[in-house]
Amino acid sequence: MDVKRCRSIFFAIILFGFTFLNTPAANAESELIPVEAVKQVVESDIKNIPPEHEFFGLWNDVEIVHRADLYDIHDHIMGYYFQLMQGNQSIGYYITGARYDITPILEYSSSPTKDSLESAEADEKLYYFGGGNQAAAVNANELISQIESEVNNNNQKMKLQKNNADAFSPTLAEILQSLDLNVEPNSRELWKQSLESDSFSLKAAPSAYYLAVPSMNQYQPGVNHSGSACGPTSLSMVIQYLHSIGLQVHDMKTYFNNSESDMINGMYNFLGTNIFGTSAGNMSFLTPQLLNMHMSGWTATNIKGSASGAIASYQDRVISSRPPLVMWNKPDFFVWLDPDVTWHWQAGNGYRMTSSGVFEFGAKDPSKNATTSNYYNWAANKNYFLFTSYKQ
Repeated sequence: MDVKRCRSIFFAIILFGFTFLNTPAANAESELIPVEAVKQVVESDIKNIPPEHEFFGLWNDVEIVHRADLYDIHDHIMGYYFQLMQGNQSIGYYITGARYDITPILEYSSSPTKDSLESAEADEKLYYFGGGNQAAAVNANELISQIESEVNNNNQKMKLQKNNADAFSPTLAEILQSLDLNVEPNSRELWKQSLESDSFSLKAAPSAYYLAVPSMNQYQPGVNHSGSACGPTSLSMVIQYLHSIGLQVHDMKTYFNNSESDMINGMYNFLGTNIFGTSAGNMSFLTPQLLNMHMSGWTATNIKGSASGAIASYQDRVISSRPPLVMWNKPDFFVWLDPDVTWHWQAGNGYRMTSSGVFEFGAKDPSKNATTSNYYNWAANKNYFLFTSYKQ
């Protein structure tokens, strides 16, 4: 199957709906903030990373290089993709807004690149919808034609999930509403603060916390059903972290012959994972059962990113050394090689509250062969994920 057409059935539904309803463009090119000005915002953000953050001091002497403009579905520039260069080597990236209606900092990582933004051909635009949701096409109309043949497959997949309580079948209106990034009500004020000259000498250090959750890759040799193993891999990462801080858990050395792939396969079976992935209900129900095999009193619940108090709950779990399990819960929201996978899990491991009051959360992605975290703007992505919070 053509890779572009596999990128996301999610886009097909959205774009067909977009064309059908003839939704007007929400934002205009006239609101663009110049690239050089946004570079200064990135520089300021780096300077204000506090000592508690895992990236503190990492980017002291980098060159901020503009790699690409990012587009919304109206074919308007909505953001910029920057790489952080140290000599000829990239040691990180930033994704920012490019307009006053979008929060300044959307995502950053110490990974050399954002992989899903590296596949465009010379004549293609990059479309960014937050988190892991990206696509490349000459224009939005081509994006529609690329994935038109996948719409029927998507409809069939939804039918197969009718008996699954976690299956998600949004209405057209819901899909259209979720297309544009969520906007901070005070985003214009945040830009004003970031662009002012005195923003480079801010004294107040933002609050941050980080957990050294180990990395595992769901696609490593020996993993069965690797395309849908993100949940088992994320849980394995979390369990190994809990073991590293001295908790009695189902650790890899004692129960899985010190083999990551054996542990992931074991968790796959334990969680009742199938070709659609691990459901949120199974994760919240079975995680405490796994922990209660060794210690009593564990409970878990799923919390939507948009729920009241969700940020405080996420912070509490990180500070308490209980890495939350993050599930991006839009159908086909991530760019998957396996088009059947419906959800994607990550192991939450950190957060940062910037000096401008923007909350960013960190997570490790099991679908990547990397040891670094990705940080996401909470407000821009809150409708797209939930997390499993567990405690004793």
